Amino acid sequence: MSPETISPGGLRETSEPRATPGEGGDFSVNYEPLSGDRRFTVPISPAPPESYLLQVEGTFENGVYFLRAVEVDVAVEEEKLPDALRSLIDAVRDWLEYLAEERPALTPDLERQRRYTRLLRYDSDTWFR
Repeated sequence: MSPETISPGGLRETSEPRATPGEGGDFSVNYEPLSGDRRFTVPISPAPPESYLLQVEGTFENGVYFLRAVEVDVAVEEEKLPDALRSLIDAVRDWLEYLAEERPALTPDLERQRRYTRLLRYDSDTWFR
């Protein structure tokens, strides 16, 4: 490796290669001292209040994943789990947008779901417990 090579972690090599004897022959190794003052900032989505997070129930039967967001009673079925998760997010978003924009008259048991429209202010990857 050249001293100009950037390692998988994104850090530049700081030493010249040295031969290290081993059972299978000589190995070339670069050493880099760790610096305690390196910091990385990773943006994360703010999470909604705990009381607004949705519980997901799921089953897998006959090659089909069934997922349901319990509090808003939205369910989807897909053959692949990643597709089921995307479909569930889309279906929940559609339902919450409908509740927020159309403001339909709901029965008392469904009226409780309207409070979850607040989730639309947050990234969908933070909606579930």
